[in-house]
Amino acid sequence: MQIHLRFDNPNGTQKDWIAEDRPDGLHIWWGRTGSTLQSRVVPAHKCHLTPRDELLKRAASKQAKGYYVVSRIHEPGEETPPPEPPENNTVSEALSRWINGGVSASWF
Repeated sequence: MQIHLRFDNPNGTQKDWIAEDRPDGLHIWWGRTGSTLQSRVVPAHKCHLTPRDELLKRAASKQAKGYYVVSRIHEPGEETPPPEPPENNTVSEALSRWINGGVSASWF
């Protein structure tokens, strides 16, 4: 399984966190979106039970901090749940403010 999470910073930049469970351990990549990502491998013997369990535990921790799911790739035969919408949808908030007249002409 591979999970790709993203965080939208208040200054408009974004950062990515990608993790993949493999037989040898948990492979993790992170960094600013669009840049070369840093990486690390957590060996299987240091993972919480299994690399899959470690992946799910860390992904849940990131989501609790405001990261949202960009993609989730499952192994063949695994059920794929529907995508999760981000909780903090700043685009929808901005459009809603604009449509409802809460934005001045200087916004453009």
